Formats: sequence, C-alpha cells, structure tokens
Amino acid sequence: MGLKKYSISYDLRQPGRSYTDLYDAIKKCDTNCQHPLESNWYIRSSLSAQEIYSFLRPHIDDNDLLFVVEINSNNQQGWMLRTFWDWIKEK
Repeated sequence: MGLKKYSISYDLRQPGRSYTDLYDAIKKCDTNCQHPLESNWYIRSSLSAQEIYSFLRPHIDDNDLLFVVEINSNNQQGWMLRTFWDWIKEK
C-alpha cells in the first residue's frame, strides 16, 4: 500500500504544558513531514486516519482538540513557504 498525505490539526488548550511528546509522536508516523503552521502538520503515511488519530490521542489532554484528514486532492491554494509547496506537490 502506498503512502497517503494527511493534515493533522490541533488546538492545545493547556497553557504552559509541553507538547513535545505529541510532536515526537507525529514525527514517528512518518519521517517526511512538514510543520508549516503552528498548529498544523502534514505527513505521508501508510496508516489510516483512524490509526494516526489512535496513535496520537494519548499525547493530548481531554480538553485539547485533534483532527486528522487525508489530503486526496490537488486542489489547494494558500500563501506558504516554497518548501511546503514542493512537498505537497510530490507524488
């Protein structure tokens, strides 16, 4: 099975708490990731959205929010770093 692109968004609501464990867990889902926005990562993974969510869920608090969605369209637009656009356009 090939790699799929995912967007991982979160809202971390615990002031002063370190979320290094969450960031490290996201990186473990794939070695080729992008972190162009403060609360958003983009990864490639052979896992499903449910599997990624289940892997990341233990690294957030009950009052935090987490959203994982597969990017399966080439219909994107925005003002981002060139490195991100290069990454998102890679097959």
